[in-house]
Amino acid sequence: MRRNKLIKTEEENIYTCETKSGDIHYYLNFELNNKRYQRKNITKLYKVKNLKDAVKRLGAIVIMIEEGEDPFSSNTRKETVKDFIINQIENKKPNSKGKNNANYKRSLEVFYYKYLDDVIGHLKFEKIRKEHITKILNSMNHLSSDRQGLIKVLLYNEFETRFRKREIEENFLYKVNFGPKSKKIKLEIRLNEDIESIAKKLYATIIESSYRTKLLLLINLMCVRRIGEIYDLKYKDINIDDKGNYFVLAYPDITKTGIYEKYPLPKEVIKLLPADILDVSSKDQKLCKFHKNTIYLNYHRLVKDSKIKLNIGFKMTSHDSRNIFITLLVKKGFDSSIADASLSHSISDTKGIYLEVDYETRSGIFEEYWKILRS
Repeated sequence: MRRNKLIKTEEENIYTCETKSGDIHYYLNFELNNKRYQRKNITKLYKVKNLKDAVKRLGAIVIMIEEGEDPFSSNTRKETVKDFIINQIENKKPNSKGKNNANYKRSLEVFYYKYLDDVIGHLKFEKIRKEHITKILNSMNHLSSDRQGLIKVLLYNEFETRFRKREIEENFLYKVNFGPKSKKIKLEIRLNEDIESIAKKLYATIIESSYRTKLLLLINLMCVRRIGEIYDLKYKDINIDDKGNYFVLAYPDITKTGIYEKYPLPKEVIKLLPADILDVSSKDQKLCKFHKNTIYLNYHRLVKDSKIKLNIGFKMTSHDSRNIFITLLVKKGFDSSIADASLSHSISDTKGIYLEVDYETRSGIFEEYWKILRS
């Protein structure tokens, strides 16, 4: 079957061709390092839609070839920042069902082409360096904090995922903040009753409840873990030692700290674990069978059902279990550094460099905490 004729554009090595449906596709015909590249459809491969984009893409392709990469390999294309971001924008769904987010998607696309494309669009993620991101951030100094924050919308989660897989040297946006950061308000300021009373109320309400998320809420309160980490737990993360004690060994890809975390499970949690939790054939099943938002919604319901007395204008969140844990243990005479280390908090002073609390000690600390909740 005869192929449609390529029509030369005003730019060297760039051609166009009209498809049967009437769409215009851009093609490359060029020679580099004694190798001929013919009829490379960059509209199909790289979603190039106009001549300006075609020129930029040709330049990026030349760089990739010079660096020994194959720009027309499917594996290479999938790792290109531009391809990832454009695909992400195209597939971004509205926050609410039935809503139209076309304008938002358009604003993301405009932002990408204006501030990111020239600097990193042609790169694979593993080729990105801190100086690339610094250059982008410097170019956005005049923007509002909300507008600057779009770079996190487009890249933060992907950077975090690739950092945890050790594909990039760091999450370049982890410590980047746009505008003033509001300080956390102490729990004792938000509450209108003592913390120990609140902890016992939360515990009692969960135990007596029939919440769908009962197991996960108990892990949040008693094991003092973040909701995001609990949501990602799999059966394989639950283990049992030779004494019959259950514990979690969480992998770096689900922990916020990016390290392995080991912590004990109380009898209340063990009682609710699925019967096949230790079955090797079920190891990749998730412990959480529903949407993450369900856990957050159930937590708000828990606070309400527990009749927690909050000062007007303030609220409790699932992250407050960490404040409760440390506060109650310090009140019982434990060193705050030991409590911090039990939660895998980083310790910034000199003591933190040398302090490593062994698992047996951490288990003992959790037992003391559980006694307070149960009393």
